[in-house]
Amino acid sequence: MNKLTKEEKRVIIDKGTETPFTGEYVNNKEMGVYVCRQCEAPLYNSKDKFESTCGWPSFDDETPDAIHG
Repeated sequence: MNKLTKEEKRVIIDKGTETPFTGEYVNNKEMGVYVCRQCEAPLYNSKDKFESTCGWPSFDDETPDAIHG
């Protein structure tokens, strides 16, 4: 397990959110797989990311072994 910053803990553990349109991944167009910051489990593939205009990254699908909870 990776050590989380206070802000990462607030979002990942406490189920908080970043302010809309401020996160580093909102406009990210790089190809690859998004992984959990804490445990590095694969969560989403960049090919499934779409422009939702809601202020947060949005995906049409999760990876087959994504953690649900």
